[in-house]
Amino acid sequence: MSKDFDFHIVTRNNDFGEDKPYPGIQADEWIQKDGYRIKYLSQEKLTYAYLKEEVRSARYDRIYLNSFFSKSFTLWPLWAARKEERKKIILAPRGMLGEGALALKSGRKKIFLKAVQFLGLYKDIDWHASTILEEKEIKAVFPKAKVTPLENLPAIMPAPLFEVDKKAGELKLVFLSRISPKKNLAFLLDRLIEIGEPGIHLDVYGPDEDEEYSKLCKEKAEQVAGEVRFLGTVPYESITATFQPYHAFALPTLSENFGHVILEALNASLPILISDQTPWLNLQEKGVGRDLSLNDMETWKQVLIEWLQSDQEAYGPLRKAASQFAQSKFANAELEDGYKRLFSNSYI
Repeated sequence: MSKDFDFHIVTRNNDFGEDKPYPGIQADEWIQKDGYRIKYLSQEKLTYAYLKEEVRSARYDRIYLNSFFSKSFTLWPLWAARKEERKKIILAPRGMLGEGALALKSGRKKIFLKAVQFLGLYKDIDWHASTILEEKEIKAVFPKAKVTPLENLPAIMPAPLFEVDKKAGELKLVFLSRISPKKNLAFLLDRLIEIGEPGIHLDVYGPDEDEEYSKLCKEKAEQVAGEVRFLGTVPYESITATFQPYHAFALPTLSENFGHVILEALNASLPILISDQTPWLNLQEKGVGRDLSLNDMETWKQVLIEWLQSDQEAYGPLRKAASQFAQSKFANAELEDGYKRLFSNSYI
């Protein structure tokens, strides 16, 4: 959308869960890219004084905040922008107001929400929800919120169908996400322990966000009959290629406002097995996988056993349907028009 808008992006100079800066990138200076400018901030610049100056010095028409609880990239910029009426603010909470997300460290979050509601910090801003469900979640916390529901624009390029051989008695599963209570890897490991089938192989990709939870997951992995490997993080540009050799993607998440990784799995031709706490619902009807309640542990096991026992003839149509469904999500002129209205100066 850079042909319609002049985007300036401010972010950290290191990836999530990493301490080392991106190699070969000059921090704290504007870098001109193809159609946008970006500034990668060092740790030393993540201060209220610096971010206040960044917000107030440039004549930005809209400020888009891509988080809810972030001190550096939501709270401080929002507080600084509030001092100038001409700054119009859009906030995308990214699922952080969902029931499952709020249940994690709920005591601290309840105190925080009461404080910001008292201060009126989030008053009179525009909200971006990725789904109708998230719109309801936002309004449950901020009843007077002005919310625009718009699906996320795909951040990946469409990939062609990638076929792999599938033999009865083998199932290569992949989990790619942060290793944290919200993403719920331990739930999947418990189901594999209960199934006790050595033919189910699981590879886990993602950073250890929670050290204690990661340790728990690795202890559970040792009890799984099949092989479980923890393979660390994957460069974003390599996700499609990483996914493609597997038979299925599993994510028993507690909550997702969109779930880019789910679309990435489908784009790599993978059937998906996920919780029903995401916008990706009615998957069985679409022939691309299953979305299941986390209370229905038996069905989780049944689906895994069914996929384990399936041969190429039974599995092949699932893979083709996953690829076709992903392609349908890429071309959406109406969605792009929605973003143009959201970002436009004339948006009221």
